[in-house]
Amino acid sequence: MDRKLTWGPHIDKMCGRLGGACFALRRVARALPREAARACYFATVHSVLQYGTELWGRAADWERAFRMQKRAIRALAGVSWDTSAKPHFRSLEILTLPSLLILQIALYVRQNLPTYKKHSDAHGYATRGADRLAELPRRLAKFSKTTRIAGPAVYNSLPNDVTSATNIHCFKSRLKKWLVEQAFYTFDELFTV
Repeated sequence: MDRKLTWGPHIDKMCGRLGGACFALRRVARALPREAARACYFATVHSVLQYGTELWGRAADWERAFRMQKRAIRALAGVSWDTSAKPHFRSLEILTLPSLLILQIALYVRQNLPTYKKHSDAHGYATRGADRLAELPRRLAKFSKTTRIAGPAVYNSLPNDVTSATNIHCFKSRLKKWLVEQAFYTFDELFTV
């Protein structure tokens, strides 16, 4: 972070690392089988993107990191730079950067579910949204991007077959499968599904 508490320096450094990884992936994808090249992706690109995603994933210039991820996917798939990466995210079963952010926030909420209130806790009426999580109060719009505050909106937007999972492992696997199918290109796409 810099003096103004932005994530620009972190994203700059990360994009530099991702650029080198993309170059290596393009060479590795030609020489190795697909599964081995995919493992290289997870070691070089995914690990860098996943680190602290819930903190910097909604920063002003998060799209620079996402462009680098799409470049890595195209390198892995062996397609040209102007080809759409979305179908390759699905075929390789790799989460997009916005999907990684949604995954991290949803896992946080699921692990801390008892700390959140439901709509049924506020009143005794049997309404359709009684089991949905209540949004947390906030004074500034800036706080709406934090993991704790954004959590209820993200969790409430997930499909019922994901949220009805009995344990955290089942929840995580169902959520990953659903996010791979959706291949979100922005965080806000979650709320329009």
